[in-house]
Amino acid sequence: MNALPTPAQAAHRLIDPGRRVVPADLHRLSGTEHPGLYAWFIDLEGAEHLADGIRLPVSEGLIYAGQAGAGTSKATLGSRIRGNHLGSDIYGSTFRLTLASALRGRLVLEPTGGGHMSRDGEGRLTAWMRQHLAVSVIAYPDRLGLGAFESVVLDRLDPPLNIAKCTPTPVRRQLTTLRRPFSKRAVSEPTINPAHGRSRRQSRALVWA
Repeated sequence: MNALPTPAQAAHRLIDPGRRVVPADLHRLSGTEHPGLYAWFIDLEGAEHLADGIRLPVSEGLIYAGQAGAGTSKATLGSRIRGNHLGSDIYGSTFRLTLASALRGRLVLEPTGGGHMSRDGEGRLTAWMRQHLAVSVIAYPDRLGLGAFESVVLDRLDPPLNIAKCTPTPVRRQLTTLRRPFSKRAVSEPTINPAHGRSRRQSRALVWA
């Protein structure tokens, strides 16, 4: 590997249009076998979908960024993008959780409690991501330094859908509210059927601490 990039270099490379690919072309990305940073971008139609759900403007272009493999994690950019963002569920991906919260009405996504939603809903979300998103990556082999490096780069990029490590904005505050029904602390609680005196399960979202 070459010398580690500076935060300015990493930010520049991540937003370079020539370095991003659509999900179907992930195999074209270099460095995905390493830890590092990734950035997700959205097309104009997808941005309009998000704006409709959030009820605030969302622009075409960069929407989210993060790291894969910091600290003691064994994750790589490839395992994070393929395994968590495109191949898993909202329980295993904060990015998917955020998208689901904004697209709940459009894609008819319903939380099932405990940070999950239905399998068919996950399928609709993945299909939407494959249709409207593109991604770029930059390798950063220093796992121990990656978390701090991510913070500096996020400060430069300021992706609108990132909530952690970013200054609160109207969009981020709204997303925090919209994510609550899908959160891992959204639980099913028993309620009593007054006609039969038997319990049934009813999904109820709890506010995050």
